[in-house]
Amino acid sequence: MITSKLKIFVIFLSLILLVLFQAYYNSKQIYFSHKSGFYDNQFFLKIKTGKNYKIFYTLDSSVPTVNSIPYSKPILIKDASSNPNVLSARSDMTFQHYFDNKVQKIPNSPVDKAVIVRAALFDQNNNLLNQDYRVFFVGFNKKNGYKNLPVVSVIMNPDDIIDGKRGIFVLGNKKSQKIESCSQDTDETINFCKKSTNLEKKALIDIFSSNNRTLYFSHKAGIKIKGAESRELIQKSMSLYAREQYDNSPYFSKNIFDNKIKLHNIILFNGGNDIHAKIKDYIVQTTESKINSHFSTLKMIPCSVFLNGEYWGVYYLSENHNIQYFHTKYNIDKDELLITRKNNTSITKDYPPGIYELFAFYDKQMNVSAEVPIYVFFNNLDMSNDKNYQKACKLIDIDSFIDYYATEIYIANSDWPKHNNARWKTTYKDKNNNMADTKWRWILFDVNSPEALIDYKYDSIGKTIETCPIFNALIKNKSFKEKFIQRIRFLESQVYTPENMNLLIDDWLSIMKDPVFKSNERFLHENANFIFDKEINNIRKFFELRPQYINLYIDKHLGRE
Repeated sequence: MITSKLKIFVIFLSLILLVLFQAYYNSKQIYFSHKSGFYDNQFFLKIKTGKNYKIFYTLDSSVPTVNSIPYSKPILIKDASSNPNVLSARSDMTFQHYFDNKVQKIPNSPVDKAVIVRAALFDQNNNLLNQDYRVFFVGFNKKNGYKNLPVVSVIMNPDDIIDGKRGIFVLGNKKSQKIESCSQDTDETINFCKKSTNLEKKALIDIFSSNNRTLYFSHKAGIKIKGAESRELIQKSMSLYAREQYDNSPYFSKNIFDNKIKLHNIILFNGGNDIHAKIKDYIVQTTESKINSHFSTLKMIPCSVFLNGEYWGVYYLSENHNIQYFHTKYNIDKDELLITRKNNTSITKDYPPGIYELFAFYDKQMNVSAEVPIYVFFNNLDMSNDKNYQKACKLIDIDSFIDYYATEIYIANSDWPKHNNARWKTTYKDKNNNMADTKWRWILFDVNSPEALIDYKYDSIGKTIETCPIFNALIKNKSFKEKFIQRIRFLESQVYTPENMNLLIDDWLSIMKDPVFKSNERFLHENANFIFDKEINNIRKFFELRPQYINLYIDKHLGRE
């Protein structure tokens, strides 16, 4: 009896093994002996597949072809930091005057590097069957500047980065010596200045956790250069997009900010104009999100980035408040959402019904010709009349307007309100959805102007009255003025106090000082870290002295309470 059962078991087990062997033999999968991640010591990587297929691989981040390295034996994976710089050695990722003025630099020694192994599977007729990749960080336990930060690997086809015709990080083949900024490049001859949608490239994105260094996010995505003036820097901001054409979904498989919201877009933010400290946006966004202000804030996660395996400095993983974001967060039909961002761009009528009115409304206040009822409403009606003011309150969320304008004014953001002014609304009302009421609400972004959190004497109230007819009109209403002044007082006495801000800055420094120093040493001039320390001290001083000046400007422009 036992013998019979044993024979049956052996036969059954043999059948299972045969099925598994056949599945493996016929498999078109690529099997790596090691997962992507961090390793203290070097090792040999084995790559396997089924049947009589051929494996080719690359170590330069390019897509493997049959002309790449044929896999025939295990690959030694070791710390690649001593290898010659490739991307980091290029001088065409910014304008020459950034080097001449000692703002940017090319490193004179090898930068830290990860090992990128991209493998492809081909049949005997050289038909591509599959491809996969791994990212390895070897010996980083002995390197400084990465502690407590997630690490983001961005892999692109090298030509999509540096090719003269299609590379989105470089000046390109059509560069002109007469053009020294993207604002001058009206014909879009400079590759990294171009903002066309067809410049989106494919990228492989991997994020490793800050604590145990395990891979917790991996996705194929579209990638574009983001920003205005900051795209001129070598360390450019990047916008990442989930799309069906890359990974079969318009959303990323995981929301690294909030699991309740489907995530379509992630920003790798370089700090904008805050190139030395990279702290301004973080301070304001973090602070305002904690007090639940009536405007949209951005969640930001500091990280270290590697571009095609080369160290690319400190960034922030950041949300982007686009139509997809508000659609998923508030359950609002995408076709019924309007978002505008005023950033010194021309406005045309090529927009869906309703959107032109808002664009024109904000352009009119910036002295751009347009004739629409919304502008006429704010410009011609006396807001000191409560009936007119109540009409305005039906057009905009007045709490959102007050909270947003009070914050931008208090922090002395000089790029605003003429630039970096964003807001959103629905085009329909839904009694079951408080956010679907057709009122405009504001979005906080890019608060990194040179004066922001630095120039405590900056008269932002006077500047806003001068440049923003909406604010100038509303401030004439007694109720609005009282609420606005109360909000300023609240920010001054309970939010942006020296005690609160010093604590926030100290906590940030405990994590970020070494990584930012390392990033500055990679990209900036030799005095960058001295300027970093100076700017941190100036920001502390701003919060100490700003109250007396903001009160002075309240008295000057709004009258004593």
